[in-house]
Amino acid sequence: MNPFEDECMDANTPFKKRSPSHRINYRTKTAKGWMLAACAGLLLSACGDSKEETHADIPDANNILFSGGTIISMANKDRIETVEAVWVSDGVIKMAGKLDTIKKAMSAPATSDEKNASEAAAPDVVPDALPDDTAVIDLKGRTLMPGFIEPHGHIVLTTQLSQIADLAPCLPEKFEHREAIGQQKAHVGDIPCPVYIDHALDLLLADEHRYKGTWRVGFGIDPSRMNTNKTQPPSDIFYFTNSPANYIDNYLADKTHHAHDIETPVMMLDQSLHLAYVNRAAIRETLGRNVCESAEKCPGISEKKITSSRYQPADPSARYDYSCSSENICNYTGKLTEPGSYDAFFTTIMKQLDDGQIFLNESPEQFVAEAKSQVKALSDAGLTTFVNGGALSYDEVRYLKALVNEQTNDMRYISLMAWNASDSVGGAPMSSKEIQSTMSDIWQEGNGFLGVQGIKLWADGSTQGCSAWLTTAYAQNGNCSYAGAGHPNYANGEIIAEHLRPYFEAGNYINIHTNGDAASQASVNAFYELSEDCAKDANKNAKSACQKVHTLIHFTVDNQDADAVNAVKRLREKLDVTASHTIGHVAYWGAAFQGILDGDKPSFVKNVAYVNDPHGRAAMIDPIAAEQSANIPFSLHSDMPVTPARPLWLIEQALARQTWIYPNLASKDAQPMPGNQQVQAGNQAKMADKKRMATYQALRAVTIEPARQHQLADKLGSIVVGKRADFVLLEKNPLDVAHDAISGIKVVTTFVDGQPVTPFDQDQ
Repeated sequence: MNPFEDECMDANTPFKKRSPSHRINYRTKTAKGWMLAACAGLLLSACGDSKEETHADIPDANNILFSGGTIISMANKDRIETVEAVWVSDGVIKMAGKLDTIKKAMSAPATSDEKNASEAAAPDVVPDALPDDTAVIDLKGRTLMPGFIEPHGHIVLTTQLSQIADLAPCLPEKFEHREAIGQQKAHVGDIPCPVYIDHALDLLLADEHRYKGTWRVGFGIDPSRMNTNKTQPPSDIFYFTNSPANYIDNYLADKTHHAHDIETPVMMLDQSLHLAYVNRAAIRETLGRNVCESAEKCPGISEKKITSSRYQPADPSARYDYSCSSENICNYTGKLTEPGSYDAFFTTIMKQLDDGQIFLNESPEQFVAEAKSQVKALSDAGLTTFVNGGALSYDEVRYLKALVNEQTNDMRYISLMAWNASDSVGGAPMSSKEIQSTMSDIWQEGNGFLGVQGIKLWADGSTQGCSAWLTTAYAQNGNCSYAGAGHPNYANGEIIAEHLRPYFEAGNYINIHTNGDAASQASVNAFYELSEDCAKDANKNAKSACQKVHTLIHFTVDNQDADAVNAVKRLREKLDVTASHTIGHVAYWGAAFQGILDGDKPSFVKNVAYVNDPHGRAAMIDPIAAEQSANIPFSLHSDMPVTPARPLWLIEQALARQTWIYPNLASKDAQPMPGNQQVQAGNQAKMADKKRMATYQALRAVTIEPARQHQLADKLGSIVVGKRADFVLLEKNPLDVAHDAISGIKVVTTFVDGQPVTPFDQDQ
């Protein structure tokens, strides 16, 4: 049974299976004072003759009135609009405006003309009491605005990775959060998170409850920001990146007092998720002992042979990295490039699990159990809608369906499908028709809580992972000097268009992963190819892809001439193409990008003034100001688990554009990112309002703009009559807070369909 279908439920029906329209009725009738507690101190009272202290006796609350604070509607692009009050009826915004006007309208006789009834039949005098079926939420001076939308993250992948050791380097002090949300972590002395490669390996070996059989598996290691250890020179990081298998085995040999040796298979996923690092034991266990005759000969063959299909992954975009001697004897280095190279290792790990261990969520029930804490963290961060940015298999959708079935309507989900997705993990790719058959509209088939809509394609890899596809090669004296111009997944835009054409012609919107500027240009060319017939779409068919919003995901690297931005600007004359940024690239990788893109290495310099070159490519990372000048809409995303899904953090990072030089992560160590690409106020802003308007534009990037990008703007993203009542309540108004303090604003609660969200019971 669909949990949202039954409209005939009594108070004995379990809450998780009640329709949204029943939620406030059930809660106020069965739990005295429950709503007051859930809203963290908000004043909730029934109107009419009921008294505040008798919450259990509140009559059915078909109407909810929000007032008593600042309500930012996000309804206007160039002007900040606030309203005094919002009237919600059956989960939908019925009116937003002046409090007295709304009170009059709520007391007016019902008419058949829903849209105009409010003002037409309203009494002349503001009533002393509202109808008995009304609940009033006093905001107590706080700020209410549309619920935040995560336009690109990976919730299924995040739950999978929570089952292995967390090796992600520490975030800057003001953003470090892992202890705060209750993640179980191993500790090494007083280090809650690693800042060096050796720290990460220490954590990997210490985190015994996440062992996978004999394997030691972790996620998050990041050589672009981490040196090997505190005592070694900065150049030692090249030892790890060029030969991770040797580095890991030497580390294990030095740790024999922990009973670990070089026969322990190790696999560590890079935080970019486009690279992984394994040791010799892992290679032998996975690729076969006949391939690796010894630690010195693995496999010990010519370059022609090691590049053949027998010795490389089946996925042509993936690679087992290797190095060759002057005698043309080649061996694996232990670096795995692109996810297709992980499959064989994952299969081996799953075959060797101990009883009771899980890896990669073997069932929807396991996923739901792991995901509950993730959903709570997302709600606590102010999110009401989450976009799963590209399901590689339909299993991800099955997991999300199980989650929606289980949860109490706390979060809406959209999942895009990869253009070459399989039906199940490890299965063969489905045909475009089969993938098309998985599509479902969130409102028509998904009861407002799960939609499968949109197609995702990856055009290149990761900037910090040395696999972004660039027009100019990586810096020769940076960490990615070996990578040339990076790693295109497809040779040109024509091939990208060929893969996407069946979906575009079927009316799907498209998201293309582009980190490098060459990947962005190839994707622009693909959109030109796809939109050739859009001029013939004279009837403006809303279901046509020509009338939908398409997005370049990440859109990270550009040059000083803003060539990538200008290419999108020209394309937008034919097709509505927008940008979405992992703005954490600035805060967490800004200094590293100066090294890998421009040749400066501030992350390796001690006691030297910060290198602040406004003319390099790093200055144009996430070129938001250039996009604003070109009238290109943009959103901000986390790419969770690559960075935390905290919208207020993203807003601050886009406005302040501060970065940190690892391992110096104190707030006082923040440095300005070169260039001037922070969010701008816009041409309409008056001088006195520039700071507030810049913040407002950043707020749009986590509300109405992601709603547009995922074809949700008719229902979500702003506080407008007829839209769903999804809100976030903030302790302070972001418009009145300094840009570098926005991340510290407390999220009080979120509302979905006008109802305060209840976190999962994690002890259930």
